[in-house]
Amino acid sequence: MGAIGFLFPGQGSQKVGMGKDFYNALLPVRHNFEAAEKATGLKLMKLCFYGPQADLDKTAASQIAMFLVDFAAMEALKFKRLLPQAVFGVGPGLYAALVSGGALDFATALTLLTRRTEIMVEAESQGRGLMVQISGLAEAAVEGLLAQSRDQGPLDISFYLGEQDFMLSGEKKAVVKFLTLAKDQGVKAVPLTFGAGFHSPLLADGRDRMLELLKPIKIEPLHAQTICPATGNYFYGAAEVKECLAGEYAQPVRVRTAVETMKRDGCFTMVEAGAGTVMGQWVRKIDRGIRALNVEDAKTLSTAAKLAN
Repeated sequence: MGAIGFLFPGQGSQKVGMGKDFYNALLPVRHNFEAAEKATGLKLMKLCFYGPQADLDKTAASQIAMFLVDFAAMEALKFKRLLPQAVFGVGPGLYAALVSGGALDFATALTLLTRRTEIMVEAESQGRGLMVQISGLAEAAVEGLLAQSRDQGPLDISFYLGEQDFMLSGEKKAVVKFLTLAKDQGVKAVPLTFGAGFHSPLLADGRDRMLELLKPIKIEPLHAQTICPATGNYFYGAAEVKECLAGEYAQPVRVRTAVETMKRDGCFTMVEAGAGTVMGQWVRKIDRGIRALNVEDAKTLSTAAKLAN
């Protein structure tokens, strides 16, 4: 298989039943679920394994749940001796990537992610914006529509997925105008179900709270190349990791650059470790020369292990 990149998905990939196979098979995964339930007060085993989906979809639950399941898939891959050369995660997946890369331990990552989740839930409760996905339009043309929409409020690209695939985040009135403009041009634009304009400056006021929590935390040296989602390039030191964690939820995610960075360093196979296949679909759109696998249960883990050998 050669060099492998791990991809850790975030909110939006959650689904009932996720993580159950790994919970049943691996003691460290069980310990992590128990620790997370104690720390957060959430019934994470019930939510992940039995739902209901509507409760699992809530940001307060899905952020922590996705981190746990990403981590569980990582532990399962490690048990099969499948180790990454490079790792990249979005949202809670970033925290799994930093644990996988060696920068954070599980407990510290959980503490930081809990604060991040609080900031996001607060933005939802205050109705700070919406998100939309657009396909079939080049970046320059998207920026043109954004410029026309900003008289209604801030609106920016929040996910750079491919040459003609983007997510946008911004004020509701600006999003509504953008959708109208896109429809007039015959371009496919779909509102997303996230409760606020995540990965945009609308959440920038959370930075001081994250910095306060980060100040005493020691970031350990990375033993796997780990991608910063805001740049799509590797972290090169502890200060850069802290700077990213302080505000990445208010910054765009450069998926395409991250995939290109990992491929440039020989990762022609990328394994989505966690629930679903969303990130694998992104990879295939970006570069069909990359083999995208997913590991979310015992069956997909077995398939990945066979391909590796």
